[in-house]
Amino acid sequence: TLVQTGKSNILPIVLIAGDGDDYWDNWATHVREDLLSRGVISAEDESLFHIADSPEDGVAHVMQFYRLYHSSRYVRSDFVIRLNHAIGEADVARLNDHFSDIVRSGAIVLSDPLRGEQDHLDLPRLVVPHTRRSYGRLRQLIDELNACDPA
Repeated sequence: TLVQTGKSNILPIVLIAGDGDDYWDNWATHVREDLLSRGVISAEDESLFHIADSPEDGVAHVMQFYRLYHSSRYVRSDFVIRLNHAIGEADVARLNDHFSDIVRSGAIVLSDPLRGEQDHLDLPRLVVPHTRRSYGRLRQLIDELNACDPA
């Protein structure tokens, strides 16, 4: 709930049950049938968690989350994603096309560190003028970002 409402940083949430245990699958069914169907949550909120088939699947999910994404924070009103590697302009254009619904105004852009930032100054940035709504969509943006090739 804290990630869903923007009160906590977006991070990989991995749910793992033991072999033959269907606890998380039953929980996901409850989420879809009782919460999503009544409009209590949005469909994109399901992007905020991953039900792993195995510990290895859980590890792979976490590793993929940090493939290009390093960390993020709000700088004034912009959501700034620090990148392990820069991405190309074509990928930035695609992110703008796919995620215009969560952009407050302007566009998603590559950037150097913004004025006032004090850490990880060596990393390239992706600046998202975020609406501060739809954190599931913001997680989907991070997932799509991580699917990009480094520039």
